[in-house]
Amino acid sequence: MGPLSFGQVLDATWAIYRRGFPSFVAVGLLSQVPYVVLVALTGLLVGGASPLGALALVAVFGFLAGVLLQAASIRLADSFYAGHPTTALQSVEQVAPILLPLIALTLLLGVGTSILTIFLIIPGLIFYFRFVLAIPALVIGRDTLWGSFGDAFRLSRGAFWRIFGASVIFGLAIAVVDGLISLVVGHAGLSGSPQATYVLTPTIGGYFGSLGPGLVGGAAVSAVTGSVIPILLTVLYHDRKAAQTPKEPMGFMRGPSEVVPPAGEARPE
Repeated sequence: MGPLSFGQVLDATWAIYRRGFPSFVAVGLLSQVPYVVLVALTGLLVGGASPLGALALVAVFGFLAGVLLQAASIRLADSFYAGHPTTALQSVEQVAPILLPLIALTLLLGVGTSILTIFLIIPGLIFYFRFVLAIPALVIGRDTLWGSFGDAFRLSRGAFWRIFGASVIFGLAIAVVDGLISLVVGHAGLSGSPQATYVLTPTIGGYFGSLGPGLVGGAAVSAVTGSVIPILLTVLYHDRKAAQTPKEPMGFMRGPSEVVPPAGEARPE
């Protein structure tokens, strides 16, 4: 598939999410259910004795759940993009071997963005959107940690506003949907947590959870909408790869000397 227009990027992202909605929710549940269990156990076993320690563990569990959700969603979205969908469980299994470098990459991306944003917001945004495609480069391209950053820098050259604009559009949409879901689960006694921070940091800014009644509601919100930005990153990764890969002319566009003869036949003069 060749490079896409900005509108086609948005359409492809929505189409993949809609087509694979049950699978993406399943990926969300595979990452969020263990998280809910671990947080509940932490609250029971550690919360009373060491509240700060419990909150630290909750943050760690939330970060790991976010990394798993994002990586598995990218792998699943890549399979839909290629036209050979896998299952949610297969996607989780496929990303398991690269979780450690992915954790390191996410930490580096998040820390770099946070440091630059503290001093000046603009450099932080530029840093993040120039390197965010390192995540699909590692998951899909199976590149090394530093190679993924290099790939992201090359792929995002000349495409900053495309990546930024698409991320903001879907980030705002996620915030609205999360707010609506939170209202619904709130009436059921579970308060969710909007994920507007997905606009800037889809993994580190994700919902970490709490030891209160919002835990299940927040996990449900993440399961439903947590795959959207990873799907977008997958589409943008393939779009930028296609834009920077030299295209071989189709058969009817080749000149006589470029026609590739069938096996065993001589090339025409």
